[in-house]
Amino acid sequence: MQSTENKILLIGFMGAGKSSFLRKLQRNGANYHFVDLDQEILKGKGLSHLGELIESVGWGPFRQMEYDFLKDMMNSGDNLVIALGGGAFNENNQKLLEKGTTIWLNTPFDICFNRIKESIERPLVKLSREELQKLFNERVLQYKKCKYILNLEQIEQINSLKDLFSHIGPT
Repeated sequence: MQSTENKILLIGFMGAGKSSFLRKLQRNGANYHFVDLDQEILKGKGLSHLGELIESVGWGPFRQMEYDFLKDMMNSGDNLVIALGGGAFNENNQKLLEKGTTIWLNTPFDICFNRIKESIERPLVKLSREELQKLFNERVLQYKKCKYILNLEQIEQINSLKDLFSHIGPT
């Protein structure tokens, strides 16, 4: 098995800005590959929307796909920055995630909600604001276990992988 110390994992609720932050980190990130876990799963299935996949297979099989893709990435010898899906930071994936450097993008719920409320591509958007707030609060308990936590101001100030490393230090 390969070393996984060269894995940076971006964690956060849907709408926290993980995919956007991933794109910013690509600047000056020549020695790293940048992966959006949800997009990799969709690409592997030939689909374009997460909701489409989850409706066809269900949450259990989707979480298994997530685990399988994540396991392969964590065991690769590649330097990776991986944006995880909002629910991927869970007990089932905990052992895998402990092998990487976890960073929680701590974006307030109201901002996340405003970013996702109109998105038909996100499967959980069908939930009410109150249900989403409850889910957010539950997931925050897991997210707090991350090695690093970036608040919204820090997220906005970091514009490259080099900036991230200068903020958190080498992984």
